[in-house]
Amino acid sequence: MINKFLKNIHNFLLLFGLDVRFVQKEKTVSHNHNTEMGMDKFWEEYNQKKMWKIPEILAFYNEILQIIKTKNILLDHKNIVDLGCGTGSLLYFIDQHFKPASYTGLEFSNKAIEIAKVNFPRANYYYFDILKSEINEKFDFLFCTEVLEHIDDPYLAINNIQNLMAPGSVAFITVPNGRVDNYPGHINFWSLESWDVFVKKFTSDKSVETGYVGKDLYALIQS
Repeated sequence: MINKFLKNIHNFLLLFGLDVRFVQKEKTVSHNHNTEMGMDKFWEEYNQKKMWKIPEILAFYNEILQIIKTKNILLDHKNIVDLGCGTGSLLYFIDQHFKPASYTGLEFSNKAIEIAKVNFPRANYYYFDILKSEINEKFDFLFCTEVLEHIDDPYLAINNIQNLMAPGSVAFITVPNGRVDNYPGHINFWSLESWDVFVKKFTSDKSVETGYVGKDLYALIQS
C-alpha cells in the first residue's frame, strides 16, 4: 500500500520534470562496507568470485573496449595496471582482446587478491590502498573502474592514480552516474557535468575527455 502511494507521488512529480527517488531504510549499508574488512566480506560471496562471467559485467567491459578502440588506443605490448582490480575480471577480459607486455592488479582486499590469483594467475597482484600505498613503478595504461565512489578522499585518489602514469600513458577511470546511482555502499556521486569539473580540476596538465560508458561515466586521461 505504501509503495503504491509513493509510486503515485513519483509519477505525479514526473509531470513537473522532477524525478524524486525514495530510499528504503532497510537497504542502508554501513560505511564499514568500504573498509578492508567490509570488502573482504563482499568478495567472499560466491557471485563476486565469478564476476568475469556475469553478462552485465561483460557488457560493461565491452563498452570500455569500444571507447578504447574508437580512440585508436592499443594495449598490445603495454604495461597494464588495474587499480581496485577485485578478483581480476577486467584483466582477464583484456587478455582476451590484447597482448599486453605485463599485467598488474592493485587491490585493497586480500580476499579479492586471493581469488584473483586463481582466476587470472598471469597478473602480478599487490595489496594497495589508493589513499596511502606507494609503488615504485609507472604504467602505460591504467584502469580504475568503479572505485572512486567508495573512497573517502577521491581528490587524493585521482592524484595518486596520476603518480603511476608513465610519460605518454593513458588512464581510464569510471564511476557510476550519480543521477541514477542509489547503491547504499557508495559515498560519492557525480553527474556528468560535475564529474567533468572534478577530473579536469586535478588533471590540468593532461588531456582529458569525459563521457558516458554504458550507464556509467568515464574519464580518459592522457599524459
